[in-house]
Amino acid sequence: MQGVSQRLIDRCNDQDYRKYTSDLLVAVFGRETLATHSLKGGKAFNGTHVRKDALDQEKVEFVISTVQGKFKVDKDRVKLAMTTKLNNESKMLRKRIAVAEN
Repeated sequence: MQGVSQRLIDRCNDQDYRKYTSDLLVAVFGRETLATHSLKGGKAFNGTHVRKDALDQEKVEFVISTVQGKFKVDKDRVKLAMTTKLNNESKMLRKRIAVAEN
């Protein structure tokens, strides 16, 4: 994938597909983008009612196919791991903002 070095991909934790997916997402998108976007776009369900933009679908498919090629897991499991990572990054961003405001 253009913009993602093989060195970054090789450094992803490959103990299981969830950790690998998480690390690969950070390598491809960066934490800030993960915290402010969702897989398909749409309203956030965290009580803020803020609309989140969708991640670049070409990059999403790259992550899915890379994880599937390495771990032989179905697409739905990879997407669930991706959603979990997006939610975690969003929570961490809100915590960082709250700490900075205090």
